[in-house]
Amino acid sequence: DGGNRIATLLFYMGNTEAGGATVFIDAGARIAPQKNAAVFWYNLLPSGDPDLLTRHAGCPVLAGTKWVMNKWIHVNDQMFTRPCGLEEFTREKPAKLYHGQYTQ
Repeated sequence: DGGNRIATLLFYMGNTEAGGATVFIDAGARIAPQKNAAVFWYNLLPSGDPDLLTRHAGCPVLAGTKWVMNKWIHVNDQMFTRPCGLEEFTREKPAKLYHGQYTQ
């Protein structure tokens, strides 16, 4: 468990022809997809409570496609919960991805 999400980084991989904005309704913000742009926000207040102003939604894409990539930053370090092994994955022993964790 990574704990609460401290922050989010959202990358826009391309433009849309129409629609597809990310909106923060309570904050009154609207970000239109723009290729190679990124948006960063803190999900928690300094007290550790959720920042309700960061609740967001993606508007429907009216024309074209929308490609985004995100990185969630959590409270707990992951270096000890998901350690990197010294053995390489091979075709004979492929890695399997289960809920964000690699297994052998």
